[in-house]
Amino acid sequence: MIRNKIGIIQLGRIGDMVLTTPIFKIIKDLFPNSILHVYAGPSNYSIIKNNPYIDKIIVIKKTPAALIKTIYNLKLNKYYYWIDPKDHQSRESKIIAWLVNAQNKVVYSENQTKGSKFITLPVNPENLHHVMLGINSLLPLGFIKPIIVPKPELFTDPESEQYINEYLSTRSLKNFILLNISGSSEHKMWDNSSWIGFFEKICIKKEIVLCFGPSELEIAIELNNKMKNIHIFHSRNIKDIVSLVAKSDFIFTPDTAIVHIAAAFNKPIFALYSGLDNFYSKFYPLSDVYHVVRADQGDKGIKSISVEKAVSEFDKFYENHLSLFN
Repeated sequence: MIRNKIGIIQLGRIGDMVLTTPIFKIIKDLFPNSILHVYAGPSNYSIIKNNPYIDKIIVIKKTPAALIKTIYNLKLNKYYYWIDPKDHQSRESKIIAWLVNAQNKVVYSENQTKGSKFITLPVNPENLHHVMLGINSLLPLGFIKPIIVPKPELFTDPESEQYINEYLSTRSLKNFILLNISGSSEHKMWDNSSWIGFFEKICIKKEIVLCFGPSELEIAIELNNKMKNIHIFHSRNIKDIVSLVAKSDFIFTPDTAIVHIAAAFNKPIFALYSGLDNFYSKFYPLSDVYHVVRADQGDKGIKSISVEKAVSEFDKFYENHLSLFN
């Protein structure tokens, strides 16, 4: 029996890869005997390392030796389908699309791509959610678009599970709320005075675990010194974050990859988003229970969200979901 190979490329951020994960299972359901290869970047490949639907992950690095190896892989593997699920191809992904040895190449493009092997898709004319954008790339394969946006699908790492269990055990934490202060950029982060003011004015009885990026240790320590019932969590990698999210009861966070990781485990979430409508339509939370506070119209970050506004929005949410916080 011939097993067709299917290649997918996703060189974006961690959140982009998380939102791509629903298509892996769909492909295996459509083509049970297929071999699925995913080409990823150095910063996002680990989020899919334990995905059972993926047969091989090829990490694309930019060193000369690594690039030669990548080109060798692209030519050696004869793919039946090559899929780029992003609606804005990077220079690297455009070059790779031309180099890859594939019978059918599905890409998004503003213009009709020349070449008989290319199946060109229009660039997100409906401002679809990023998950649906990825699923749209599977329509040429015979998949029927679902009515409801599927949630991301992630799998925890055994070593990270052990690390998290030991962390929670030493602090006697069985039920906790996760507070993530990190954003993809500084303007997508709230300052400490806002977080402190927010938690002083809302009713939260559970312990809080504080999650942050490697460059935000001093900010986290300051917040830890000024807030009650808070525990600093030192993550070693994104796999630790995935396991921590999976064990949490509820999540507070700015708009970042954790919003989408939370959706993979259907965790309730209270999120701070920018004032960009176009961005929100593509990256809104997919958890069944969520509440979003938006910044002022046009604000690319969340700095314009006042403590008073966030508290008011949370109070409304709290009244409807008391069981989440008791």
